[in-house]
Amino acid sequence: MLSETKLNRETVQAIAAYLKSPQSDAMNHLTLTRCGLTANDVALLMRSMERTPGKARDMHLYVGQNALAHNAGDFIDCIAKGTTPSHLTMRMVDYPREEPFQELVRALTVNKTIVYLDMAKISLPYEAGEKTSLLLEDLFAKNATLRELDISGEQAVLESASLGAGLLKPLGRIAENKSLEVLRIER
Repeated sequence: MLSETKLNRETVQAIAAYLKSPQSDAMNHLTLTRCGLTANDVALLMRSMERTPGKARDMHLYVGQNALAHNAGDFIDCIAKGTTPSHLTMRMVDYPREEPFQELVRALTVNKTIVYLDMAKISLPYEAGEKTSLLLEDLFAKNATLRELDISGEQAVLESASLGAGLLKPLGRIAENKSLEVLRIER
């Protein structure tokens, strides 16, 4: 069995320093999946890569399979304020409580910098509730920046991703969205 590599604080800070420097301007992909990042680590990286406030850096940041649901205030704040790359992949994030996922959805609804979002295989403790469903409705209807969104489920059925029937009503609001070009809901 392969063990998970956890980046220590000094390594995260070194990556952040590099992202802040002009030497990283040509970088367009950064993959840090399953390496023990916290939501605060990702927020630090997002703030470090910002060049112009409110304008996305043309980069794809892969941060899936990390603990992004715990103590995520700075991470959520970066998303809400648009301190993000243009492309964000956060697959297979486990949300042991529904409230942190709801905060993420609220932030994504007002975000004006992320054009590609992959949050496939997210995990909630149970099927998405009514409040989460309403927030997803707002995301689908009001976000005017996302062009591509992947909210695919796990193996056999969407229910295993714990969105399940909570996704049916929000999808009805997608007709109001004028920016979304690609929507993936597989499995």
